[in-house]
This record gives sequence, C-alpha cells and structure tokens, in this order.
Amino acid sequence: MGLFSNNKNKRNNAAQQGLDPDISELLGVQPQTSPSRPLQQPVPRPGAKGSPPAPQPAAPQPAPLPEKAYFTTSSATDGSDLDDLSDFLEDDTMEPEPEPEPEPVPEPVKQAPSTAQQQQQAAAAPQQAEQPVKPEVDEEEYRIKGMAATHLYKQEINFEPRGFIRRAVDGESPELIRMVAKMKKLFDNPADKKDKFLHRQKLTGAYWNLLSEAALKVNQRLPLEKLLLIRYGLLDASYLRPEHITMIQSIPLEKTQEEPVYYMDEWLRQISTGQIKPSLVDETRKVMQSNSRELDKLQRKTGARDAELSNLKNKLSNMDMLEGSLQATVNMLLERDKHPVYEGIKFGYTKQQLDGMNDVLHCCRKLSAINKEIETQFRVLSRLEEEIEQLRSAVPEGAEVVEVNSSAISDEFNSLRQMLKMCTGRQGNHFPILYAPYFNADPRQICTRENVLDEIKLIEKFDPGLFMRRYKQEEHRIMPYIIICPGYGESGICWEPFDKYNKATSRGRVAVSMFTKNVRRSVLTALADLRWQVAKEMAQHYWMEEGLTGKYYEYYTLNNLKGDIKMHFINDYMLWITMESQGMQKLERESRPVFWRYAPFPQPLKEILKNRGFFYKELYLKDENRARSDGY
Repeated sequence: MGLFSNNKNKRNNAAQQGLDPDISELLGVQPQTSPSRPLQQPVPRPGAKGSPPAPQPAAPQPAPLPEKAYFTTSSATDGSDLDDLSDFLEDDTMEPEPEPEPEPVPEPVKQAPSTAQQQQQAAAAPQQAEQPVKPEVDEEEYRIKGMAATHLYKQEINFEPRGFIRRAVDGESPELIRMVAKMKKLFDNPADKKDKFLHRQKLTGAYWNLLSEAALKVNQRLPLEKLLLIRYGLLDASYLRPEHITMIQSIPLEKTQEEPVYYMDEWLRQISTGQIKPSLVDETRKVMQSNSRELDKLQRKTGARDAELSNLKNKLSNMDMLEGSLQATVNMLLERDKHPVYEGIKFGYTKQQLDGMNDVLHCCRKLSAINKEIETQFRVLSRLEEEIEQLRSAVPEGAEVVEVNSSAISDEFNSLRQMLKMCTGRQGNHFPILYAPYFNADPRQICTRENVLDEIKLIEKFDPGLFMRRYKQEEHRIMPYIIICPGYGESGICWEPFDKYNKATSRGRVAVSMFTKNVRRSVLTALADLRWQVAKEMAQHYWMEEGLTGKYYEYYTLNNLKGDIKMHFINDYMLWITMESQGMQKLERESRPVFWRYAPFPQPLKEILKNRGFFYKELYLKDENRARSDGY
C-alpha cells in the first residue's frame, strides 16, 4: 500500500496664369496666349487491487475549454484605376502492479444520454456555475492606430481639365462671370506680388456671389463641372496638379450609405424639396404671422407624435425579440430524446428543458407587460393624431408649408457660408476656391463622406453614449446631420443640437470642412461641441448644476480657469478620446472623473484601464460601489 500511495500521490501531482481662353470667348474678350480546431472525457481505469468494492461517487468533470444622380458627365470615363494599396500531458505515472494494457476504447456512438447521466450532469452543473469565467478583453480592439480612414478609391468620374471653368460657370449671370474673370486675372498675374493678398480677397467676394447664384440650380440636372463647383469649390482645373485632379476624380459622387452625411449640394437639395427643415438663424427670422402660434403648436404636436412613434417601434422590436426567444425555447421543449431500447418511447424532460419552462413563463410575463405598454402607446398616438388634425384645420391652407423656393435655398446657402466661416476660424484660410497649395492630394487626409463615417465609428466605440438620448425610459441612438462644406477649416462645429420642438428624436446639425489637415481633429471637435450643447440644452437653466455640463463647470470654477468653458471642454474631450482611452494620463486629475462618469468608456475598455494606473483603478472601484448602492 505504501508503493500504491506513493504512486497515487505522483499521479495526483502530475495536471498658372492668364485669363482662360474659354472664359474669354464667353465674355467676348481676346485672351493672351499661355501654356497651358474538442476534448474527450478520460476513460476511468479498472479499480486497483485492495480498493473498496463500493463505487465512489464520480467527481464532477471539468467544463470544456472555450475555443478561442444629379449630374451629367461632359466627357466619357477613360476607365483608368488607381492601384489598391493595403497593411496533454503525458501519462507517465507508475502502476502499483503490472497490469495488461487496456484495450483501445472505440469512439463513442452519439446517442441520447440516459436519465442517470442527465441527473449526474445536472448535479454537476451548479458547481461549475459557481465560478464564472470572465471573457478575455482584446486590448488591440481598443487601440488607436493612426488614421481610421482606409479608403483608396478607384477613379469613378472623368472630366477634361482644359476648358473646365467655362463649363462650370456656363448659364450664370454675365455680370458675375465678368467680375470673377477680372478678379481671377489679377490674382493669377498680379502686377506686384504684394497685391496678391488684396486680389485674393476681391476674388473671394466675386466667387461667393457667383456660387450663390449657381446654388439655386441644385434641383436641376447639373453638368459635372457645375456640380464640382458647388460641392468642392473647384472653379478652375488649372489651379490643381495632376495628382489633385486624380483624387477629385476618385471620390464617389453618389450617396450609398443611410447615415445622414451630406455634401453642400445634397444638403441644399434636401432643403429645397422640404425633406429637411432649414437651419435656424436668429438674425434672419421672418416676421411673426398671425397664425404663428397655431403653427408652433402644430410643430410641437408633430414632434411629440414622432417621438411616441419611435418609442412604439422600439417596444415592437423588443416584442419581436422575445417572441423569437419564446419560439426557440418551445422548439427545444418539443425535442425530447428517444429511448434507445424501447421503440416508440421518449424520455421525459431534461434539466435544461425544465429550466426552459421557467424561461417560457418569464418571457410570457414580459410579453404581457409590453403588450399593455403598446396598447397605451397606440392610444397616445391616436390622441396626438386627432390633435394634429384639429390644428391643421385651424391653420389656413398653405400656411404650414415652409418656403421651398429660391429664397429658402439662398437663406440656407448663407447659413452654410456662416458654418464654413466658423469651421475656419478667425485666423484660418478663408479662400473658398480649390487651390493646390492649400490642401493635400491624399484622399485619406480630407473629409470625404466615407472618411467622416469611419472617424465617427471610431469615436463612438470609445464613447458609446455619444448619440444616445432618453425618452420615456427608452434610449434612442440619434445621429446628427453631418454637413461637409467646401473649405479649409481645421475644426468642426455644432450648429444645432436638436430641433427645439422634438428633443427626443430630432437630429442635430454638425458641419465640418472638407479640405482639412487632420480629419480626426475636425470630426472630434464637431462631436465634442455636439456633446456639450446637447447636455446643456437638456439641463436647460440648471446646466451649471446638473449632469455633464454642471460637473465640468464645477471643475472649471474650482480651478479658476480662464477663457471659453466650451473650448476647454472640447480640448479635454479630444484628450479623453485620443489619449486617456489608451491609458495615457493627459487630463487634470479633477476633470477625469467627470468624463469617466458622464462620457464613459465601454466596460471592456474600463477593464483594461483599471490595470493601467492608480487613478483608473480608483474610478473603477467607485463605479462598483455605485452599482452596489444602486444609485448615482
């Protein structure tokens, strides 16, 4: 027995220049010539001599390991494309006595488990469930690797650079064309280089006048050159180098994604057709009409109707999910195993199926509760529809129709020009014409629709609550309208956080400049501005006391900071997303808890950061304390 004990212990221890000739011809001026792989359960060995006859209860087996077209082209596309680029343990124990080797065990035939085996597995299941294993967090998923934009487009459009300007301005006012041509000639060939800045300013004014007239034609079928003039600010192709022209020709023109990101011409078209309301500008508010109060009530009721409808859709979606889960559980209950000996006889329910019955009851209770909420929602919607009809009958016919004409487009164009000016800033480059020395020819370095959406996806991964809004205990993801303006601004701005008549489900308005040095900075500043304004408007006159803005204002005043509080917040939010998310502590100690709680990272990232420093560990423990105390 001593040898047997020793061996048993061993086993247990072993586990350019000049006036363009085409422009000259259009104006009647004579130009100057110029160049142009599962695990099996081990089979128990026969009992050794001297072992007690009574069988010992089987130890629970370990759980198996987890396995890890609004344009026309004026020339045929040449079809040239850019090249796509891209980045067991061995059983060495000794036996107490020599025994013949056991015969090889054949592969078990899959059959329904016996009732005893099912009971044994069910008894072992609670013991295994006592120690849940947390899933491993992939740190690489939350690592920022340079630019989010990976698009290298193929050439989609083609235009002839020679004579581009003539086709771009064709059909506009001759006076405006003549003024642009005159200022362009002075800018291209200044008599004194010191006067070039002055001529650039005059050309800027003349260009904006021309563009404001061209923008009125967005509902028409535009030639490609005029579309590029409005969308990109491309006036003269001779201002670009060949690589810039290739980049412009490779940017997709058509909108293929559902996200609300628009170029300038697309945005004006949406405004002109009444699909989107014009942007609010206090300086250009129209004179109040006698029926304006009824119109305001109508808009409020319409906004409430839209919010209730969105809530109803969420509840119906939850009901569909519960019905799918219920159906899957019922199907599992119907699949009882057949007895392997007695033909035509099935086993009773397994432990898993008995648990499924409890799930069915729980699911039915939930469905019953949601059904009551849905019935209430339909009653609310019906009442709102009646009120809307009454208000519509009280408003004269045609009074509620928003002006969708040249005046509305012109007002919106002025709003877009103001947005671009805010994106550029006081010390930025306000030249609106596409000019090769002012921007990069790399399509990944400009704010195309695809690049902006890539950056938004990246930022939302670190701030999942960025676009979330709560209405009647339901959360909705409301992405704002993103307007891409042609210009050289380095920052983005939030024009409106949401519609004042529908705070629950309406979209805000955010603008970025297309030709920027850093796409991520432009998108980040715009979304930080949106974050601040949404929180401030939701808190209303308590914005200095409650929520994100209240806590940040407390930090701002206690530290005696100077300057615009919103700009401080935008800069800190950029550090929060780009640096603090990677474990680099760049924020002040007092401001970090504000972002950790009110602009929180996703839980997997918090699991990573708690091991990166004392401050993150402290914030993580505070989260756990708040969760245990069930309250904020």
